[in-house]
Amino acid sequence: MQIALKSVRVAPFSDIHKPSKYQANDPSYSCKFIIEPTSDNVAKLDAAMLEVANEKWGDKGAAVLKTLIKDGKVFFSKDERTDKNGDPVDGFEGQYYISTKNAADRAPGAYNKRGEELLVDDHTFYAGCYAHVSLDLWAQDHQNYGRRINCNLRLIKFAKDGPLLAGGASAAGLHELAGLDDNDADDFV
Repeated sequence: MQIALKSVRVAPFSDIHKPSKYQANDPSYSCKFIIEPTSDNVAKLDAAMLEVANEKWGDKGAAVLKTLIKDGKVFFSKDERTDKNGDPVDGFEGQYYISTKNAADRAPGAYNKRGEELLVDDHTFYAGCYAHVSLDLWAQDHQNYGRRINCNLRLIKFAKDGPLLAGGASAAGLHELAGLDDNDADDFV
């Protein structure tokens, strides 16, 4: 099932343009997006997860989904994301979030604000910017990996700048370097 969400925030450590390897897993594109709890996106996500569960598990869909949510086996979390010390991660304070993951051979389409495809990472997307996203939701019932509701990122389009999260820099900050020539660069450090 495909759904579109408007104005979600790109979370830190998102791999939109190049698959990354995490621990023993195969390389993948993975992104987290921060969801404002009062946005229309929440009802859209809840309804879509229920629809996907009902398609997979029939009249038991709602009960299975409830268990999956309780066990953290869905891509959409209404729990505040915390670090290993239990402190909220920058930008996740009081927010919901979704986690997407694509196999290395399924790159998401990435587009700038004008709708032009970005074939290379030009730093349009950074932790804290806002984007519109198209997602592909699916239910998993695997004998080895169990039941889950998963999500792939199909498309991402830059929407607007936002405050930076967890350090880093955005392309919006390039104006700071305007007017520097090669001789000035040593003074900038």
